[in-house]
Amino acid sequence: MRRFSGRERSRSEAKAERESAAEIPSAARDLPAPLGMTAFEKGHPMLVMLCRNRVADFAKWKTVFASHAPTHREAGLRLMNLWRGVEEPNNVFFLFEVASLEKARAFISNPAAAEAGKTSGVLDGEYLFLESGTGY
Repeated sequence: MRRFSGRERSRSEAKAERESAAEIPSAARDLPAPLGMTAFEKGHPMLVMLCRNRVADFAKWKTVFASHAPTHREAGLRLMNLWRGVEEPNNVFFLFEVASLEKARAFISNPAAAEAGKTSGVLDGEYLFLESGTGY
């Protein structure tokens, strides 16, 4: 058996890597890899947008929201988490990491975003831009 070191790898290893990548659902492949340091760890505050929507029907809202994932990414928004209220399940909270405050503000100010909210059944909502602070 030949041993490889450094950047060398056999054709069979390369083929195995391509095949294993093909087995990952495309949605999972599109997620950013959780590698490296965060902006905060690099000494820069992390900018996020915390959103709250009260919706008429969570299932309908979620379907429309998920269909806009490519638009969110184009606006420099990366969904970090999504929650529902325990006692009010149609009260939805979600958190985006923000790459560009300017692009994020343009996105939420766009009439198409308001129309998508109306289509999905958003009754009311709010958006807050926050930056990371120091710990204890």
